[in-house]
Amino acid sequence: MSTAELLLVTSHGRLSLNAEDNDTVLEVLQKNEIPWSAVTIYQEDQGELKLTPCLEKQVHDLENKKYYVYYSRNIHPFAARVMNLNIINNDNTEAATEYIYQKYNNEAGQIENYLKPLNPDECKEIIAKNVHEFIRNNIIEGATIVVGISGGGDSNALLHGLTTFKEYKIN
Repeated sequence: MSTAELLLVTSHGRLSLNAEDNDTVLEVLQKNEIPWSAVTIYQEDQGELKLTPCLEKQVHDLENKKYYVYYSRNIHPFAARVMNLNIINNDNTEAATEYIYQKYNNEAGQIENYLKPLNPDECKEIIAKNVHEFIRNNIIEGATIVVGISGGGDSNALLHGLTTFKEYKIN
């Protein structure tokens, strides 16, 4: 039997997955850094796509020539594949976390990744900046916002961003 082709299909394009004849479909997903629980696999059958459970099958045993692997969520799968990482060195001895910034060149199909350590104040500043941008783009002056908080770091950072927005009044 001829070898099947496994194609990752996303809103960002199609990618032929690296596969060997004796690999199981699960091994192909792992080799290509794709979480098996985040995808659904279809085979083409007489012009229609049909859901196909096949994680345990070897590539050479797949019945059809083409299998389509779809992410179950609207995510950009290639953004999570950090192959090369540029490290931004700084004198931040109080770093609380690290963040990977990505610079996209869609025309060339390239992503540059930058790892930067961040201290707590830098984290607050970045989150506040993004909260402010969201408010500017989505919330009109005088609107009422209801916020649920858990008391954890995420909701505290959100509250900080909301309370530091001073461009116009929101309730």
